[in-house]
Amino acid sequence: MSKFISLLILIAAGAAVWLWVLRPVLAPMGAGVGAGPAIVGQPTGADTTGQDAALRAAAGQQVAYYLARWQRRNYAGMYALLDRSSRAHITRDHFLTRYAEIATQATISGLNYHVISATVAPPEAMVRYSVAISTTAVGVVAQNNTMRLQQEGGAWRVRWSPSLIFTRLRDPYYIHMIPADPVRGAIYDRTGQPLAALGYKVRIDVVPVWINDEKGLLAFLSRFLNQDATVIRAKWPADCIVGQAAPPQRCTWRWPVGVVKDTALAAAGSELSQQESNGIDTDYIKTPMRIYPNGAVAAQVLGYVQNGHGQLGLEAGQDTVLGGQAGMTLAVTDRPADDARVVAKIAQRPAVPGADLHVTLDVTLQKAAEAALGPRKGAVVAIDPRTGAVLALVSHPGFDPNGLSGFGVSQATYNTWVDPQVRAFFNRATSGVYPLGSVFKIVSMAAALQKGLYSEHAPLFTSTGTWSKLGWQYAKHDWLPGGHGQIDLHEALVQSCDDCFYDIGLGLHKQDPNALTAMGRAFGFGKATGLPGLVEADGTMPGPTWKKAVLKDTWWSGDAVNLSIGQGYLLVTPLQVAHMLAAVAAGGTLRQPYLVDSTTQADGTPIHQFRPITSGRLPVSADTLAVIRRAMAGVTTEPFGTAIAVFRNYPYPVEGKTGTAEAPGGGKPEAWFGAITPRDNPRLALAVIVEHGGEGAVVAAPIARDVISAFYKSVDKPPKPTPATLTVP
Repeated sequence: MSKFISLLILIAAGAAVWLWVLRPVLAPMGAGVGAGPAIVGQPTGADTTGQDAALRAAAGQQVAYYLARWQRRNYAGMYALLDRSSRAHITRDHFLTRYAEIATQATISGLNYHVISATVAPPEAMVRYSVAISTTAVGVVAQNNTMRLQQEGGAWRVRWSPSLIFTRLRDPYYIHMIPADPVRGAIYDRTGQPLAALGYKVRIDVVPVWINDEKGLLAFLSRFLNQDATVIRAKWPADCIVGQAAPPQRCTWRWPVGVVKDTALAAAGSELSQQESNGIDTDYIKTPMRIYPNGAVAAQVLGYVQNGHGQLGLEAGQDTVLGGQAGMTLAVTDRPADDARVVAKIAQRPAVPGADLHVTLDVTLQKAAEAALGPRKGAVVAIDPRTGAVLALVSHPGFDPNGLSGFGVSQATYNTWVDPQVRAFFNRATSGVYPLGSVFKIVSMAAALQKGLYSEHAPLFTSTGTWSKLGWQYAKHDWLPGGHGQIDLHEALVQSCDDCFYDIGLGLHKQDPNALTAMGRAFGFGKATGLPGLVEADGTMPGPTWKKAVLKDTWWSGDAVNLSIGQGYLLVTPLQVAHMLAAVAAGGTLRQPYLVDSTTQADGTPIHQFRPITSGRLPVSADTLAVIRRAMAGVTTEPFGTAIAVFRNYPYPVEGKTGTAEAPGGGKPEAWFGAITPRDNPRLALAVIVEHGGEGAVVAAPIARDVISAFYKSVDKPPKPTPATLTVP
């Protein structure tokens, strides 16, 4: 019998040597990835008999089973390994739900484990192990932990506690992934003036159990937050009643009721101090927010920020550049909410700040253009023809982005902004499409000169005020009753003679029905300019192919005649008009408009410098452009120029073109004016439209004059030097 017992001891000792010495050496590292557990180490002072070695091996094996099931998200299998005491403490459903919710909240994507050692003191055992929990939000969370086991029915069972998930988790707390917003990059104009920058808002919280005078608190908050008292009261639980003996736990929580600028705290003074002992939590949460120092200026260009992301304009178009990368903190919290109290931090990924944008807008010119347009619906676009840089881009009506980026806006104001008759969020400069009217005569003139139908001074036109070359039933009338008499092509543009351009449209159609359409496309109409960062409309450049495809109809000579004066089916954006004028000013070079000049880190370190992009050339000669520009100069300087009344004795040289376009649906016409200045080395191409404004010479031209004056007074400075090399991000 003694020999038999000795044999059993020898077998057990051999098994222990295999489990604790040979197997760890021979087994590959990274246990928990399909190869089973690696149980290593020898507890100091432990009994080395074969019986204890077998118990330790069994305990380690049970922990490995538990961790392997966690690795496979087999939460039911994990629960089956718990001891009776643990199962009495937490139900199966609660256990499964808690693990599943924590896996989701912590963004757990995988888990590796490694059993280190076991210490047994029957009926208990303590097993040390490590886990590497992979998360998508904060990377790998490595933990050393200890699992307590209990012997039941001859087997080891797990004595469970929340700390087996994360070592710092205890009841009644939660695991929560708390985002940390990165510092969003600022937006600066071409002179370094901030257009969108970092500011701060302070969240006002109420703790219901601290309230002793609810009526007084609500009266103060209503004034302080500019909200109705009933709206504020609805922001914490209705069953949190002043003076109740046993309030629900949620009445001890902080309940956000509104936000204010950080400067508002000091401004509130003693009145706020009195309420800080009446329910207002003085541990104010101060968070960064987007501030637009100029209010509604350039609102559709800039856009606004909500929930950490840009909405509309450059804020949306450059969101990945400006936004940086959010930080994350995996934490133990007192409740499952982003604003909960943090009990312990488990892991953290710091936020990465966004880049600053330096844009081509000049805020001084932008403000001047907005002031010149005033309350009228319309748009103004100013481009530097040397580069394509957009100096001003106005769309009215607009909105104040500050109200949408954190401070709030009244429902009445918001309703006004989204009213179909207002459309404050709609960028009329880039997405509004309009008939162009007589500004298109620049294109018609270019086609007539290039096709050899006319030269600058011959042949002469005869304008009587009534044009009937398509038949009397289709007779058209000039804007000037009685006509302009006999005039040449130069004077036809100066005086904006409709009769003359009807002749041009008919002559071009007879020579080539596509001639005027092709020239219009070459001048940039019918397709977006390619301005990065903003949404653009293509507009419509009609022609034989377009009409057949869209309207299933033939392109008649009358269509070409209408198109010659910018009417018919032609629709353009103000940006396209400024783009076209910039090409005329630049000697025929089409340059892609752009708004973003460079990006830098917050400390000014360059990230990327953008270069002007040449997108094409006008299919016209230098002589043709010279003829056109001489006539445009005559518009503002000659006795019969359509804009002479506005620019007489004007101190700056301006080449212009008026336009009065019949608006779709009737009503007053669209008022246009296009301009180039100065004559030598032009530095400004300008387009102005006033929706249903009336005559371009009367309404749009004065706006352009005011913008040009502002340009010369405060903007026309030597440009920044173009860097010799580019830093690629």
